[in-house]
Amino acid sequence: MITVLGVSLIGVLYLVLILALFAFWLYGLVLTVRASLILTLLCLLLHVPFIVFGAVKFGFGVDLPRAIVDALRNRN
Repeated sequence: MITVLGVSLIGVLYLVLILALFAFWLYGLVLTVRASLILTLLCLLLHVPFIVFGAVKFGFGVDLPRAIVDALRNRN
């Protein structure tokens, strides 16, 4: 009985982790589309930046794609 509960708990935690990563990925995709289509196309090659962008915006409130685009546009 304990083994069944442990396996199901790990399965539920795994499912929650996968859903959270997908939500961060989708949120990061929306943030990059709002910032720049070129940045979106570059990030589509890697997929990982979307998760990072979404997690940073959710956790710290910093819009990294917008900061990257603004920094590149204001270069001297």
